[in-house]
Amino acid sequence: MNHNNPRKHHYLPECYTKAFTNSQKQLWKRKKENNKTTVCTPAQIGYEIDTNKIRTKETLSLNGLEDFYYVEKNAFKKQENNYTNTLVKVIKYSDSPIVIDKFKYHLFLETLLTIKRRNPQSRNAIINAYSEKYNSHK
Repeated sequence: MNHNNPRKHHYLPECYTKAFTNSQKQLWKRKKENNKTTVCTPAQIGYEIDTNKIRTKETLSLNGLEDFYYVEKNAFKKQENNYTNTLVKVIKYSDSPIVIDKFKYHLFLETLLTIKRRNPQSRNAIINAYSEKYNSHK
């Protein structure tokens, strides 16, 4: 196994959580289970181990891939690399309308929707709804 493969697959991308950090690049995290609050970095929250890892060699073969971590390394790269630049423009105060390139604006919205889809609760709800509809008699 290649030890450089990303094991922590963030459903809450670091590019998103960095906007909520203080000058030390830290933020507060609160656990729902016990209401414990701690200071952490964006890299320490919103991830699961190997969530986006391709599970079978057959899936790799059918998609012409060789890397089990292809999804985590490549699928969200364009969104995450452009998110911060667009965010700076969106949240900037202005007395007049701010014009954002259509491509960047769509990519920004796609990133927000992807964050929602990658969230474990949302992802499971989508999968369950799909499975129910697929298995229904209609």
